[in-house]
Amino acid sequence: MNVLAVICARSGSERLAAKHHQKIGASPMWLIARDAAVKSGMKKHIVVSTDDNEILWTAGVTNTLARRRPEALADSKASIHWALVDALQWVESLVLAGKRRHYDAVACIPANVPTVTAAVLDACVDALRKTQDATAAMTVKPVSEHPEWMWSCEGGFLSRTGTSKAYRMQDLPERFIATGTCCVVRRSTLLKCKTQAAYRWLGDRIVPVVETGPVIEVHDANDLELARRILT
Repeated sequence: MNVLAVICARSGSERLAAKHHQKIGASPMWLIARDAAVKSGMKKHIVVSTDDNEILWTAGVTNTLARRRPEALADSKASIHWALVDALQWVESLVLAGKRRHYDAVACIPANVPTVTAAVLDACVDALRKTQDATAAMTVKPVSEHPEWMWSCEGGFLSRTGTSKAYRMQDLPERFIATGTCCVVRRSTLLKCKTQAAYRWLGDRIVPVVETGPVIEVHDANDLELARRILT
């Protein structure tokens, strides 16, 4: 299976200025994501999708393929789905090493998850490869706060939102939350999707890849400080 790794590094963060340039140890976050992809099985098939001039320049001097995002895909409301389609189609239009490449799947690797590892990326690709009828694979973590046990408050009084009558957690269905570390989607599924709804571009048969290590998705200064404490 040929998989294109797309490092997603849009500029213009609203909660943390120059987010992808913030350093964890000696490296800016986007390079941590790029380095994890380099160490994975996708090492020769990596492109950075960005509108950030500094990232584009650094990618050039480090021999990393980079796609300048069209303006329509560079604002805070831009769909990650269309950014992936743009990167895929651009790479497939190039003549690299004397030939054009065609990919079976695309890996979405956000530049703001510095806990990403090559092992996790490879696990996502392997999960999709081994599950023939899957449309995608996605990193997740189990949740301990189940929606079946949650409450809402109306008129000053609590009411149960779930319908489960279970008293024991082991009697509840297994639930997961997406970690944001990596998604790998089949090319056909990605290109077939025409909606901007979140995660719809992954199709309806998504294999879970459970992460056991720490996961920090950096959105603000508190997330950044936590990532630095854990990783340095």
